[in-house]
Order: sequence, then C-alpha cells, then structure tokens
Amino acid sequence: MKYLLDSCGLENYLAVGTTEDKNNEVQGHAWNIVKIDGEYYHLDATWDDTEEDSAPNRYAYFNITDDEIMITHDVEERFLGRCDAKDNNYYVRNFVFFTDYDSQTRSAVSSELAKQAMLGNNFVSFRMSDKETLEDAEEALFEMNGIYSILILADTMTSQPLSRDKVMYAIDEKHNIIIITDFME
Repeated sequence: MKYLLDSCGLENYLAVGTTEDKNNEVQGHAWNIVKIDGEYYHLDATWDDTEEDSAPNRYAYFNITDDEIMITHDVEERFLGRCDAKDNNYYVRNFVFFTDYDSQTRSAVSSELAKQAMLGNNFVSFRMSDKETLEDAEEALFEMNGIYSILILADTMTSQPLSRDKVMYAIDEKHNIIIITDFME
C-alpha cells in the first residue's frame, strides 16, 4: 500500500503496532497513515482484505480516525499528528454513513443496492453512527423483514434481477457496519 500511495504522490507514513488474531493472540502489525485534502487518516488494507464469505470488503479500515483504529489496533509508532477527520472515510464519501435509520436511509440503501447490482457486485455495506442506530437498522431490516421492501424498491431501479430468497447479512458490531450479500439472482 505504501508503494501505491507513494506512486500516486500521496503523503503517507507507516504506523506500527499490534492487533489480536482470531485466537486473541497479540501480533505485530503495520498499516498506513495517508494525508488527503490536508487531513490524516488511518488506512489498513490488510484488515479490509477479509477472507470471510459473510463480510466481503467491509471498508471498515479505509480512512478512519485514531479512535476508530484503536478499537482493534494498538499504536506503538506513528508520525506526530492526529487522525481525526472523517470527510474522506469510505462510508462518508460514498454516502452510506447514517446517523438515523429512517425513510431517507432506506431510500439510500435501496439506491446503493441497485448501484452495486448494476456494477455486478453481490454485496453492499453501510455504516451507522452508533450502536443504537445499528440496532434500530438491524431490527427494522432483518427482524421486521424491512429488507424485502428495500429489495423491491432497488429492483425497480436496476435491470439486474434481485433475489429475495437468498439474501444474507452480517453485522460488524465493532464498527457499526451492516453487510448485505447474495441479493442478485
């Protein structure tokens, strides 16, 4: 990632620290800090390259703050500066970061499903601002079956047939992310 960022002419630094693996064992780890539009962000391409089928490319570590990286990473060495901006976070930039679960959110999720289907992607992820909003969205979408009305609306926006039979989801509670998969026929 450093080589690619350098090749693009983006100011960036390595952050060194530790994380825990699946067995809760502490391991050394390094990731990037990148400067975009005068602000610094953590970027961990390794942790965004998930192998889990239920959580493809969550973008949970794509241009995040110090507070967000500290959920799963301990920083030992880094450049002198703060990563506290959010404007270039993946979810913010792509309009899939929500502070409420309401009709506007449902419309935006439908649009994102349609967009991803047209691109041939069989997954979509979006992020809620906090745990309470995440729980509201999870309840409305999956416990009260609101996902079906969202799929029906998305189906009207695309020429790709969407499936209501196979749709699956995963919740990343650490990062307040919902991943929806298998919605294409």
